[in-house]
Parts: sequence; C-alpha cells; structure tokens
Amino acid sequence: AWKWFYWCPILLLGLVALSFMSQTQFQTWNHQSERKQAEHKMHEIASQNKPNLRRKEQDTAVICVVQKEEYNYIDEWVDYHLAIGFSDIYIYDNVNQEQADYMVDWQEQRNDPRIHLIPYPGDKVQVPVYKDCARRVAKYNHTYVTFLDVDEFLVLKQHQSVLELANDYISPQQGGGHLAINWEMFGTAGRHSYEPFPVTQRFQCIYQTIRNEFVKSLIRVQDLDPVDRIRSPHTFPLRNGTQRIDTSRRMVTSSRHEGPRDVAVINHYYFRSFEEYVNKRKRGDVFYGAKGANPGHSQSNLTAQALAGLDPNGNPIPSGYKQDDSAWKTLRQLVPAYEKYETNGPQEPFECSDEIPPEIAPKTTDTVALCTIHKDETWYINEWVDYHFGMGFSDIYLYDNSDEIYHLLEWTKRHSDPGLHYTDFTGEGMQIAAYQACIERAKQRQHTWLMFLDIDQFLVLKQHDNVLDFAKQYGQKGHVAINWEVYGTAGRSIYEPFPVTYR
Repeated sequence: AWKWFYWCPILLLGLVALSFMSQTQFQTWNHQSERKQAEHKMHEIASQNKPNLRRKEQDTAVICVVQKEEYNYIDEWVDYHLAIGFSDIYIYDNVNQEQADYMVDWQEQRNDPRIHLIPYPGDKVQVPVYKDCARRVAKYNHTYVTFLDVDEFLVLKQHQSVLELANDYISPQQGGGHLAINWEMFGTAGRHSYEPFPVTQRFQCIYQTIRNEFVKSLIRVQDLDPVDRIRSPHTFPLRNGTQRIDTSRRMVTSSRHEGPRDVAVINHYYFRSFEEYVNKRKRGDVFYGAKGANPGHSQSNLTAQALAGLDPNGNPIPSGYKQDDSAWKTLRQLVPAYEKYETNGPQEPFECSDEIPPEIAPKTTDTVALCTIHKDETWYINEWVDYHFGMGFSDIYLYDNSDEIYHLLEWTKRHSDPGLHYTDFTGEGMQIAAYQACIERAKQRQHTWLMFLDIDQFLVLKQHDNVLDFAKQYGQKGHVAINWEVYGTAGRSIYEPFPVTYR
C-alpha cells in the first residue's frame, strides 16, 4: 500500500505534464521517430553508396531536392540532370514511414551510386532539408550545388554541361558566388489527364507570367554561408565578399529578378495537366505546409481552386502560348532510351492555345505606368489606386511587402482592373529591388514613361488634364523632377474611414 501511495502522485504528475505537451511537440517526436525508423530501414541501401560519398577531389555539381509522392516523374528528372553533368543527387523523401518503401525499392532498382536517398518526413520541411543538404555537400567537398524541385529542369543553351556553366560564372577564377537563373513557366498544353510519358515531351507551352521573375540559384558551395540563415528556396546567404549575379553579370538583390534567358533557364512545369495539378495540390506544399502562406492559400483552399480550374491567384489554369521543346530535345539527345517515345507518345493532343495574357502584352501606344511598394496600407490603397487611374496612368504595378499578403491579394481580385498588377514581394529592405523589377517589366511591356510613388504620395497636375499629356510635354528628353508638398495632421488625432485627400 505504501508503494502505491508513493508512486501514484509521481505517475499523476507525469500524466499531467504530458497533457500539457503541445501537439507540435508530439508531431516533432513522431517525425523524428519516423526518420529514425526509415534511416534504419535504409541502412543497407546507404552502405552501398558509401564509396561515392568520399570527399571529392575534382570539381562536381550536385542537386538537393525534396521529393513528395512524385513517383511518376522522378526517373525522367534524375535521368535528365545526371545527363547534363550533375555528379550526385541528394533526394530527401518527404513521406511517412508507411510510404517509404516505394523510394527505397526505387533506389535499389536504379542501383546508381550517384543517387542518395535521405528520409525526411514532416511538415514544412523544405528549409530544414536545404540546411541539412548544404552541410552535407560541404562535408563531401562538392564544388557547386543547386536546389531544385522535381518539376524544375535546368536548361543549358550555350554550355554542354552544368560544370561548364558554373566554371564560366562562379568559379574561383570568376570570383565565386551565386548564379541566379530565371524560371520559365510552362502551362498544361491543353492536356487534361495524366499519361505515362515524359513531362518534357507532354508539356512544351511557355506560360508568360510575372512568376517568371523568380530565380533559382547555382552556388559555389564555399560561398553559401551562413547555412543557418537559409530562408528561401530561391536565393541563399552569400559569404562575405561574394556576389549573386545573372548570366549578364548584373547584380541580383532578391528572389525576383528579370534576367536574361539566352544562357540558361529553369523550365518550371508547375501545372502539368489539369488532373496532375489537382493531385499536386492534394499532396501539399513542402515549403508552406498544409496551412499555406496565408488563409487563402491553405492546402484545402488551393485544392478547391484547382478543382475549379483556377491557379493560386484565381486565374484560369493556363495552357501556354508559345512552344519550346528544348528540354525534350536535350533529354532525347543525351539519354537515347527516350527516343522510343517519339514514335509511341502521348495520345492526348496538345496545343499552345493561349493568347499572350493582357497583363504582360507589349503596349502599342504611348503609356505612363506607375510603380509602388505597399506595406500594410490597405486602409489607403483603394483611394490611391482610383486617384491615379483617374489621372491617366495606364498600369499600376503594386509590389506587396506586407506582413499579411492575403488582404491586399484579395482586394486586388475584387478590384478587377486589367491595369492593376499585383506581386507578392516580401522581405527586408525591398524597395530598391521592387523598383528594379518594375523597371524591367516596364521595358518588357514597352511603356513609354514610368513613375515611382509611395501610397502616401499623390501626383497633382495643375495645368494638364492627365499624366500622359504632362509626360508628352515635359518627358521627351529624360527625367522630370517634381517637388513634394508635405502635409500635416490637420489637427486630427485618430483614424477615420474617409479619403486621405479629404481629411
């Protein structure tokens, strides 16, 4: 009896402590346990790869990737990237223990010492995976590394291999650093269903979108530092004294950059077919997890949008408008086994049927565009946009640097003006980067004049009816400088929901 009297309070305290443990902690324990079980199960496979995991004595380029139920695509993706010169591919398998068998069996069948499989179950794993892989590739003395997804293919346009590309731009002789390479987004090519044929063969229709401004990075491993500061799948921490450049050797300051596409691009097969895009949304996102970047972009909401035929921004899923088969040609040339699909290919016809989207189509008449960066100013944006459209600006490019991007994104959808262009542009110190991106877009769309204002600044014309007439009179030979007129509080101490220009 005294033993029960002694142990019962201790057991009770233990149960109480467990009851207060957060669900997150239990999930963490569970994921760690799953990883250990998967690692134990894969020990025999990993031991076969050890000879290839010695420190490298020659220049090598490697890929880090997170795989989440991409079983239908992984073979083509691996074949392609090994063929263009990557020495090793580190595949982190983001599935639970019950699903781990597939990739283990796949690796056994491939029996390729260049492929390294690492189990990594859990939610929002992309950044932790990239940190782990960055340390791994440094440990084995790899020279260059890139971080890709299974729907991204690096396309080389002037080099025979990825090592040639890297040595031309970020070798020690070139000063090292990071090379930023732009996305080239591809649409569905009008395909509705999955067929068991190569992605690069089935989808060859470029989808023109502002998302093409995003870059991915090819990095000299020694110049990725500090690893703990990795935050994004697009750009990575730079070692002091090094630079991030594009293939024209221009500096790149953020994840969004309109760079050249004549040397290399990342073909991004974001949608594949309608059926495959829906399945992609059901699988979930390895960066944002089930909750998504904001309430409107949760896994359930994005899946519902996909089923309705809409992309994450509420626009129809695109087919694409211009054919590009460069990745498919490369795969057939370098991996002859894929030649068989030329005579026995997809049954569903494809078509690049989209017109150039009006939001990116070049202008054919004189226009004045307006660029701004917005940060949590949704109380004022409606008046500001209405005012400047009323002044005759043809397009307003709105770069959203808010902490909660959901609110302005939803407002943009409701505003539904074809001249209003929304871009998520989060990060610290982003105003100059936003302006640089806007300049590139204005050039691409062939605007005649461009102005940069903040949301608390209103252009007032005293002798002209619209900004285009003003620009034609004063802006024919360069830049026009216009003075501020600074306004005070008018004695008001609180916010009221009335126009700024009235209050």
